[in-house]
Amino acid sequence: MIGRVGKDAEVKEGSKGKYVTLDVATDIFYQGENKTDWVRVYCNNPKTIQKVEEKGLFKKGSMIEVQGSMTFPSAWISKADGTPKAQSVLLAEWVQYAGGRKKEEKPADSTTPDKAAEPTTEKTMPFEAPNQNDEELPF
Repeated sequence: MIGRVGKDAEVKEGSKGKYVTLDVATDIFYQGENKTDWVRVYCNNPKTIQKVEEKGLFKKGSMIEVQGSMTFPSAWISKADGTPKAQSVLLAEWVQYAGGRKKEEKPADSTTPDKAAEPTTEKTMPFEAPNQNDEELPF
């Protein structure tokens, strides 16, 4: 998947260790209209965690490429108006820059994907998904 980061990536601590979370906007052109879909991305790749913790990478507006597995959408009821909400979730194997930033803002080592890290063979979520609420959503 390729898209733009909706808010700066964050490192969080779960019951099974650290992971990175970020929201990515993807554009879909369908029947003459442009539509934006938001995907919540979780990544427990040690190199990605290190890049976010130490270098503060994957900032809002950055164009990124994410490789991983889509899961069932996360669903909840909006506290504001009581309507059902849903957001797709992607469990990422790696995250890398895909361009779209000014040259001086793009770190020198950002073109190499995190494929060198040991791949996760676990098919379940490596963390407990946080409860969704309207304040956390980028839209």
